[in-house]
Amino acid sequence: NAINSTYQNLYGLNSPALMAVTGANWLIAARTPYPRLRGANNLVVPENKLPTNKPLRPKNISTTTRYEYICAYDGKNGNLPAGYGIYLKGSMGTGITTQATKFEVDKKSQVKCTSSYNVGGSIYNYSNPIILKETAL
Repeated sequence: NAINSTYQNLYGLNSPALMAVTGANWLIAARTPYPRLRGANNLVVPENKLPTNKPLRPKNISTTTRYEYICAYDGKNGNLPAGYGIYLKGSMGTGITTQATKFEVDKKSQVKCTSSYNVGGSIYNYSNPIILKETAL
């Protein structure tokens, strides 16, 4: 310690190398306090501040899907007669896609087309459903 004090009196600064050789660096380490945890650094949340573990109420999740469809000619009897369209338009005729009657059901098994027209002894069935849109409810 005498060597370190003499060096400090002569040169004013502590030499880390001299301190290591003389063993005086333990003195500085002993005087340095451990850093304390302050409120901003304390990451432990007290038990009374934590949220309670209440079971969550199940949300009403609907698995229903709505299907929107139109009915089309099945093509089994060849070309349609003049004036008849490919898609069913209500119960009174046929037309193009934009004129077709749109049906809505909640189950895919309910998507059915059973309309037909008898023209000159030939039956033209509109039994081909075409799903336009599926919407989850």
